[in-house]
Amino acid sequence: MYGTVGVKKGKEEKMKRKKSYRFDKIVIEICEYLSGVGEDTPASIAKSIEISPRTAQKYINYAINLGLFIKREIRLGKNKVNLIKINPKYKEIFDKIKNKMDGDEK
Repeated sequence: MYGTVGVKKGKEEKMKRKKSYRFDKIVIEICEYLSGVGEDTPASIAKSIEISPRTAQKYINYAINLGLFIKREIRLGKNKVNLIKINPKYKEIFDKIKNKMDGDEK
């Protein structure tokens, strides 16, 4: 094994375990959260669905590029804050997908 020189066994196992995310699952989790709050910042979204802010930002950017989410930028003095919300054109589709997934789990 490479990259494990001088690493204790517990740390080695921790290094091997990486979370794998699926785009559809993450986007649906984000949609569930946003349907409850309306719009929020990427950092708050990440915290609410328990993923890293960097990972959340990556998937949010993919969804924005696909037109699934809308980003609104607010300026607060010199700072900029991005707010994310579901594109209203796709809200009904997300609701149908969520209902189908809920039905499959039962």
